Amino acid sequence: DYDSYKKFVRSKYSLTLCLKITNYCPENCRYCYHKYQNKEDLNKQMDINIAKETIMKIGPAFGYLDIHLHGGEPLSVGPKYMKELLDFIYMYKEVMKNKQKFHLSIQTNLLLMNDEMLNILKRYEGLAISSSYDGLAYEKNRKADSKKFLNIVNKVENTLGQKIGCVAVVTKDFINNKEKEFEHLEKNNLGTIFNPVDNYCTPEELKLEPGDYANFVIENFKREVKTGNFTFDTGRYLFSVARESRDCLTDVCLNSIITITPEGNIKGCDTRNNDYIYYGNVKDIR
Repeated sequence: DYDSYKKFVRSKYSLTLCLKITNYCPENCRYCYHKYQNKEDLNKQMDINIAKETIMKIGPAFGYLDIHLHGGEPLSVGPKYMKELLDFIYMYKEVMKNKQKFHLSIQTNLLLMNDEMLNILKRYEGLAISSSYDGLAYEKNRKADSKKFLNIVNKVENTLGQKIGCVAVVTKDFINNKEKEFEHLEKNNLGTIFNPVDNYCTPEELKLEPGDYANFVIENFKREVKTGNFTFDTGRYLFSVARESRDCLTDVCLNSIITITPEGNIKGCDTRNNDYIYYGNVKDIR
């Protein structure tokens, strides 16, 4: 239960290990931070041995390990790569089962999810799939088919027997249309958390004003309490903006998240961290 989880995490070091197994993404979202922030080759794919080396060198040091496969678009590595990596991760999980709490997830836009990839993913018990969906602005922001996306979500949920968690990027449009956005998300039964858009690489008409995101998080918290659909993530986001009155969560994340780029560089969370804090390379660890 959650109380036991909190007690365990407070007594052990915990880490979210974000593996950017590829920089490539077939989408071209209007507000994408990645193509502006990333100084490495945007088509670069992580050598699978770097992924394995990272897990073996960093993973065992923590009492709770959350491996998060990210990108770019992680499904673009293809079925063969994905199967080999997941086989290795689940071998590691088995070896560490009495020493470490473990969780594995994939953050994907789902557009490359085909039957072959889905049949591979369903072999791995406990593998969580999360995605991103910007509600009514999805097609405008991403130049992708929203009906196709929602159909894929239904297929994945029915095949894997799990709920797909979605992240919505909060832009000025989203905030100005929030009641209709909430109605749309609820109609499509999408459990959603809301991340602020990056102002430094976003078209002017989509940028948030100071305090926009903080106010939105507080309003969403009130809405969820009223409807009874309160989530842990909403509470975490509320704590962040209320404690520091900041629109950014980076100061909360950096003590528990590290990102590994396809080159094996160890960095902080790159989403809203302009400095993209650099800690070295996996190969430097002895």
